[in-house]
Amino acid sequence: MKKSMTYDEYLSQLPKERQDRIKKLADVLQKEYELRRIREEIGMTQSQLASLMGVSQPSIANLEKKGADIKLSTLHRYFDALGIEGTIQIKLPSGELRHIAI
Repeated sequence: MKKSMTYDEYLSQLPKERQDRIKKLADVLQKEYELRRIREEIGMTQSQLASLMGVSQPSIANLEKKGADIKLSTLHRYFDALGIEGTIQIKLPSGELRHIAI
């Protein structure tokens, strides 16, 4: 019987370039999911959020699904409209973690 392996074990067997592509895609998917999930947990629709931000509903859909570069000012407006605060966590070369408010 074949021994099953963990995700990390499987990933470590792939070429470095493929590992990097997979990790990048996973990061994008996680970011896309997180914005939508936060909005849904608050109980707000894309249309409601769009109205509060002064943009169209498709703009919110694009913001939540693209996972592309999002301006910090846009992210701040998104959070503000939801009534939440956000921070960016930065890890310094020393290993120290710092947080910057968005």
